Amino acid sequence: MFRAVVFDMDGVLIDSEPLYLQDIVRFLKHDGISVEPASLYHLVGDSMQNIARAIYAYYKNHMDYESFSTHYEQYAYTPISYASILNPGVKKTLTELKKRNMKIALASSSDLADINAVLTQCELHPYFDSVLSGEMLQKTKPHPEIYIRTAQNLHTDCAECLVLEDSPYGIEAAKKAGMYVLAKKDTRFGFQQNQADAIITDVEEVLTYLD
Repeated sequence: MFRAVVFDMDGVLIDSEPLYLQDIVRFLKHDGISVEPASLYHLVGDSMQNIARAIYAYYKNHMDYESFSTHYEQYAYTPISYASILNPGVKKTLTELKKRNMKIALASSSDLADINAVLTQCELHPYFDSVLSGEMLQKTKPHPEIYIRTAQNLHTDCAECLVLEDSPYGIEAAKKAGMYVLAKKDTRFGFQQNQADAIITDVEEVLTYLD
């Protein structure tokens, strides 16, 4: 029996991953570096820190990492209206989970500032009993630390947590923590989601696993 539901953010609560990918391609193109978007698919769902390190490979021959990091932080990403990319059914699902007295958590590899921006713009703060960012931890997904810590924050066993993820990194992390994992289906980035316990197409389908 599940006592808690844990959500990833990017690709689950909001459809942000295509925008992030477009920004990276644009950033590289502006600097005279042409890449096929598909060559960056393996970065989708990874932490912002790991993505930056991977992009640095294109710059390391003519720029030190500190200089690159400043350049990347200033120019890589454009502002996003998060409320406009909130996935359908998210608020309805969270409201229903609250009615059922389920504990609700967010476990995301994104920076805490970005998480807070999403929760504020989408008016989701009141729903969550625990919010963890990958930058708050020693290790990021696919390491299970973020999910183990989330269960501790909720005073719940990992086996009593239902997780909604999308990327292979997140699915692996939650499975390693001993949680039941639903993958929100996404065929755009070549995700291998078969490690999940089940695959769903809409956020609201989470509720059917609690009946």
